[in-house]
Amino acid sequence: ISEITGEYFPCVNAFGEKELFVLERSLVEYLGIRGYGVHLIAYVKSSTNKIKVWVPLRASNKRVEPNKLDNTVAGGVSAGETIHQAIIREGFEEASLKKKYLNKALQVGTINYVWRNKKLSIRRDTLFLFDLELPTKIIPKNNDGEVSKFTLYSSDKVIDKITNTNEFKKNCALVFASFFVRKGLINSKNEKNYEK
Repeated sequence: ISEITGEYFPCVNAFGEKELFVLERSLVEYLGIRGYGVHLIAYVKSSTNKIKVWVPLRASNKRVEPNKLDNTVAGGVSAGETIHQAIIREGFEEASLKKKYLNKALQVGTINYVWRNKKLSIRRDTLFLFDLELPTKIIPKNNDGEVSKFTLYSSDKVIDKITNTNEFKKNCALVFASFFVRKGLINSKNEKNYEK
């Protein structure tokens, strides 16, 4: 079993309903209990209206997928916390984004997946997705030591890294793919495997 995190996740029939009990985060996947997270893509538009996205590199001491590329802000929704509270907390901890900006983040849907992370585990996650257009003067900066640096990548570079490398955390690649589809940057004209 993974090391104890000290974070507690809600165990519910559906998010927002009464918590049946809470469970140490590291145990959730061993019991097949659904975990909930918030993932935010912060982006800027260039003068030519091209989209660039802020991509963090996870710290080398991270327990899960160290040195992988991530979404601008990503983290679990803790027991007793709302989705909005989680994105405000995570946005400040991971990227120093102030509440006034995070309140402008557009909630754009969810991604649900099930996958076997380890031999005796099963990950059942729901990620609540947010998009946030930032002014060019705002540069994310990590507060909690979980990110070693942020880089502003072109959308083409992110798509290339997801397609041709293993540099992104798996669930974060899903979130970016969803973002690029929403923005029309991945479509049936430029992606032969669009349905997949």
